[in-house]
Amino acid sequence: LNEQRRIVAKLDRLFARSRCAREELGRVSGLVQRYKQAVLAAAFHGDLTADWRAENIASTWATIPLSEACLSITDGDHQAPPKVEKGIPFITISAINDGKLNLSKATRFVSKSYFESRSPQRKPAKGDILFSVTGSIGIPVLVDTCELFTFQRHIGILKVNKNLTLEKYLLYILGSEQIKRQGLDVATGTAQLTIPLGGLRNFQIPLPTLEEQKEIVKRVEKLFKVIDIIEQEHQKASKLLDRLEKATLSKAFRGELVPQDPNDEPAAVLLERIQAERQTQPKRKAKSTRKPKAN
Repeated sequence: LNEQRRIVAKLDRLFARSRCAREELGRVSGLVQRYKQAVLAAAFHGDLTADWRAENIASTWATIPLSEACLSITDGDHQAPPKVEKGIPFITISAINDGKLNLSKATRFVSKSYFESRSPQRKPAKGDILFSVTGSIGIPVLVDTCELFTFQRHIGILKVNKNLTLEKYLLYILGSEQIKRQGLDVATGTAQLTIPLGGLRNFQIPLPTLEEQKEIVKRVEKLFKVIDIIEQEHQKASKLLDRLEKATLSKAFRGELVPQDPNDEPAAVLLERIQAERQTQPKRKAKSTRKPKAN
């Protein structure tokens, strides 16, 4: 019994420390997102490349509507398309809600003839940007595949004007807090927010030269890579913490967690004493399981 008490006390102390570690690790995901938004804020206020502008002759930044940075801005199908068993994937927001295009999440398909009947502005191509406009609003995703697919009206599609804007520059700015605030300002609805296309086209974005856009993208991606490594280490630490707790329990119940005390009552003596106490107790009569006879 004394050793049991020492084991429990030791486990309580160790698990209290692991709970603190788990709470600290739980803060990392939120901090990672804050760091990324801080990087984007610095990028699109011009602070991230201030030293670059000092060394390079660059024109001043302009602020333009999003529609001027794109050849077209529209959305997906407003009516449910006719389904086929196999064909071209038809995606919903679930295929982009983690910030990357995942066509494997398509739950339905359309025929190629249906796809071909869509207007060119609604046919995704590599380099286009998808942007969620209903429900989980404000998620930008770069189309990084040549595979054919189509999508519902909850997703907007931006055909980038490459003479003015780099695809990745526009992608990163659409993921910034300043764009999210503009989206919330123009969104309609209560149960399900919707950014109207007119509001989306009128988003105001900062526009430096193409050369500075390239520098901004390079620096943002370099910093994001460091932040992503922190996130990966956080995930590894969380898994190691789970393994540590299991290993601690295994060690405890192998008798290796706390030192044994030779003055403690040996387990064999304890078991003999328990057996002797049971034998001295009066035996209880077993309840009869027989049913009474019917009269």
